[in-house]
Amino acid sequence: MGIKTLRVYLVCFFLLGVVYPFFLSLVAKVFFVSSFEGSWVKNQKGEVVGSRLVGQNFSQDQYFWPRPSANHYQGTAKATQLGPLSPILKEQIEKRKAAGFKEEMLFASASGYDPHISPSSAKMQVKRISQVRKISEEEVFKVIDQNTEPAWLDLYGNFRVNVLTANLALDALKK
Repeated sequence: MGIKTLRVYLVCFFLLGVVYPFFLSLVAKVFFVSSFEGSWVKNQKGEVVGSRLVGQNFSQDQYFWPRPSANHYQGTAKATQLGPLSPILKEQIEKRKAAGFKEEMLFASASGYDPHISPSSAKMQVKRISQVRKISEEEVFKVIDQNTEPAWLDLYGNFRVNVLTANLALDALKK
């Protein structure tokens, strides 16, 4: 390797390996503070309880349930790629149907960490939540409306409900 090659390598390494990542981190920290810092969600006591971007499993009847996770929300678990003819997938769907799930709630999220459900999936859970919490269905519908996020620029994606923030709003109702 010649001296010119080594110089080009060092310049590229410095520009692309040091300057460019530092610049992008600086831009992200200034303009996208929430995302840069992990989009942490805090409860009423100020304790971090999760992230707006990473789904969690809620299975208690008093909470909105997320979509099923192929990896059970375990960061170390392997994702599965079950095809439409998979007997394992068919068995999972049948179990979810028997548990009362409908529509999108039958299928695991693609990443396994989806923090959102559709407004219709949230509305399917209203009766259960209102009965367990002993509050009116209208109050639960209000929580859904307050935690429904629009599509990006009203163009890309769908309306969605963040399960974690909606569940925190439910907890705040009676306090």
